[in-house]
Amino acid sequence: GLSFAPVVFTSAIKSKNIKAATDIAASLFKQSRTRVNTGMLNQVLQDILKLDENALTAIRRLAALYEHEGHNQELAELWERERELLEEGSAEIINLHFRMAQLYSNNLNNQERALELYKLVLTDDLDHTEAQTNVEALMDDDRYRLLCARIVEPVYLHQENYPKLRETY
Repeated sequence: GLSFAPVVFTSAIKSKNIKAATDIAASLFKQSRTRVNTGMLNQVLQDILKLDENALTAIRRLAALYEHEGHNQELAELWERERELLEEGSAEIINLHFRMAQLYSNNLNNQERALELYKLVLTDDLDHTEAQTNVEALMDDDRYRLLCARIVEPVYLHQENYPKLRETY
């Protein structure tokens, strides 16, 4: 049998294996109460990635851990690895690019990288209103105005929003 999925055959009529069933139930309950600390989980996931650097499930689990723990630089590096494994133009990569852009903008103070990622989002999805809103917010900063204008121009053309396009430049 499988150690993580034990099977016990019982008979209530003949009272067979009732003790074995309760023993296994108690063991499984105890196992379910075991806590693994963050450091140990991190190490296990890192070891998996050493064996298979394309282990998307391990990358995503480790990314969730980093996101929860606020390890933003490590999270950005993992998400860069995940990008390489996803299909261009897919809903998954559009969502990942958007989340990465938010991370770079809000947590890593790297607006240039955030804008590169917002551009990828809007290139693949001209109707991504959150990305559009975030780029427009960065447009108020003179350092990024021209880059932002170049990013939202195709969006405004797609929307036939000519007044907004004129005001951009």
